[in-house]
Amino acid sequence: LKCYVRLLPLDERMKERAVIHDFVENIGENKTLANIRPPEIGDYSQQITSRMANADTQSRLASVKKFLQFLHIQIHQLPQLCK
Repeated sequence: LKCYVRLLPLDERMKERAVIHDFVENIGENKTLANIRPPEIGDYSQQITSRMANADTQSRLASVKKFLQFLHIQIHQLPQLCK
């Protein structure tokens, strides 16, 4: 999470960190990327949809998608990008 947040523009860091932290807490802090299944992301989507407006939900899900894409790429490149 720290590595991802450091790569974001300064003005986005706090918001993105809060969104990603909420997602990680919901999915499980000790879960690996390989163990996250699409239904779990769908459950998270339904949960946040029930708590907030549609525009906020779409923004949060876009943030989660970017984070998951980042993790997928980092499986092979983590040591180089997080220095």
